[in-house]
Amino acid sequence: MVKKGRVKAHPVANCFKYLESRLRTISDRSILLYLNGDEHGAMTMSVFWPTELRISRDRHRLSVTFDDGAAFDLSAELLRVLSPSAEVQGHGPGQRVTVPGKRNVQIISVQPTGNYAVRIGFDDSHDTGIYTWTYLRELGEKGEELFKAYEQELADKGMSRDKPEKPR
Repeated sequence: MVKKGRVKAHPVANCFKYLESRLRTISDRSILLYLNGDEHGAMTMSVFWPTELRISRDRHRLSVTFDDGAAFDLSAELLRVLSPSAEVQGHGPGQRVTVPGKRNVQIISVQPTGNYAVRIGFDDSHDTGIYTWTYLRELGEKGEELFKAYEQELADKGMSRDKPEKPR
């Protein structure tokens, strides 16, 4: 039986092999797990599984519905400025940048990445963010709060949602 919670990530390849072998013993999608690294490099498991991802006709919104009935409507701007990519988040603590000028950014692609995430492409050529199911859920649950914090960062740095400039 696969336990919920933290799984030692060293070595990561063995962790994935172990979980893959354990998941093969489950006969249907009654439980589906995905892995996500936490701030300490350990892997955590989640049971969030989307049943639908839908891009709006104007390509400014992504609707995500999960198997527990939770549904969220995420703006392309939120997804872009909080991208989980290294370009936005950096490669370590304190390296995250504020990305201005993305009010009208559009989603141009959503590509599956394994069974745990999607890679979202935007019309500004950014397409390196891999959005795990848990991260999409977090953006849905905390999106308003996270977006207000983003707007405050812009104000603090003298930046704008409308004027494109180098992230800092």
